[in-house]
Amino acid sequence: MPEIRPAFSENNIPVCFACDNDFAKFTAVAVQSVIENASENFNYDILILNENFDAEMVNKFEELTQKNISVRCVNISDFISDIDDKINDVTKRKKIVYYRFFVPRIFSGYKKIIYLDGDLVLEDDVAKLFAIDLENNCIGAVNDIFMKILLQRSENWVRYLKLILKMEVPENYFQSGVMVFNIPNMLEENITERLLERLNEIGEPMIVDQDIYNSVCQNNVKFIEPVWNYDRNIEILIDEYDYSNEEINKLVEIYQKVKMHPKIIHFAGSMKPWQYPLINFADRWRYYEEKSVKF
Repeated sequence: MPEIRPAFSENNIPVCFACDNDFAKFTAVAVQSVIENASENFNYDILILNENFDAEMVNKFEELTQKNISVRCVNISDFISDIDDKINDVTKRKKIVYYRFFVPRIFSGYKKIIYLDGDLVLEDDVAKLFAIDLENNCIGAVNDIFMKILLQRSENWVRYLKLILKMEVPENYFQSGVMVFNIPNMLEENITERLLERLNEIGEPMIVDQDIYNSVCQNNVKFIEPVWNYDRNIEILIDEYDYSNEEINKLVEIYQKVKMHPKIIHFAGSMKPWQYPLINFADRWRYYEEKSVKF
């Protein structure tokens, strides 16, 4: 397998996405938002993990390359050739949801890399996220307010995180749509192998790979500011939450502050801005969509 090396020798800011043909047009919007908020002081190394892009799709993405922007489509078939043997997901989800398990293996030539979901847009320079000190942890991620609210509302979620995911402190659950990876530490800790093993043990995780990352990396994560992963999906819970619960009130207050100035707007959950144009921040997604490459 060819080793993937940083695109730039200095000030390299690597950002990777995972994508298939169906999601390429949406990931292109996220990529555009990275480019739009880029600084002249850094070089941006954008890598799009895929298995089946055709030549036209590869060309359209890679034509976004410019002076301090590199966009590369990385066919990861060789890196995940054993994925079917190692993944025992009884729900038979698409393999793409587990691509990020293999990020340490794919980018072993890097020291640090940012992973972003394709259903989000940036409103600030991603180099600022990259600069966060992970303090020798494997991962940097946002403590998941959505899950914290669920834990307050349902004992079933508490039991699931404790008994199935084996989380010592369920409230430390993190959102995996935005993660900063410490590659040397992840390789040393055999994170990819442990993720696969844990998935096989659980078989049917409720929140797919996010659950598995939390189960394996619960004591190896640096929590970053929630503005780096504003989860628009939380609004659904807020509309129906119990105002008498003080803990939920505190979480809602934090969420409302983040909502004022998010650095990343994440359209997690089922309501996407391309399907529901009237949801909050859909206008920001359309702003980048209008400028993005079309497929």
